[in-house]
Amino acid sequence: MRIVKIYIIAILVMLSTCGIAMCGMDEDRAKIKTPEDIAKLLSKEYSYEWRIASKWHTAEETLESKRGSCKDLATLSQSLLADIGIRSDIIVIRFKGLKISHAVCTWMDEGGYSFMTNRGYVKTGAQSLEGALDAYYPDWKEIVFTTPDGKYGEVIKSDDNR
Repeated sequence: MRIVKIYIIAILVMLSTCGIAMCGMDEDRAKIKTPEDIAKLLSKEYSYEWRIASKWHTAEETLESKRGSCKDLATLSQSLLADIGIRSDIIVIRFKGLKISHAVCTWMDEGGYSFMTNRGYVKTGAQSLEGALDAYYPDWKEIVFTTPDGKYGEVIKSDDNR
């Protein structure tokens, strides 16, 4: 009987700890009103990890771990932007001459295309996605639209001459 009580107490402690952690995440999300707020939160609270992961983490997983790859941070950015009413897309950028790619969250606002990258919030002022990439990622070769889980990808712009 005593062992059962110890297990119950241990489970209650674990549940209360998880509840406190989730409460903190909800508080962080509630403070966000602008893309600038998202950039500040990501730069202050999250670690960028340069790694090639086969699995994209969900926004919740990244919120909990407070670290992630460009793909993870793009997924989290998309979720946080949705919380403040901004519809965004995740794109994967492939670069000429390189076998690596980079994921960012992008959206169009009244000033043009903007990105949320692992380095912060970028307002390009460009009226096309290609123009925005030319301004910030001049060596881009291909743009792939993808879903937050990375399972679906559609090439939306490719220029083999770039």
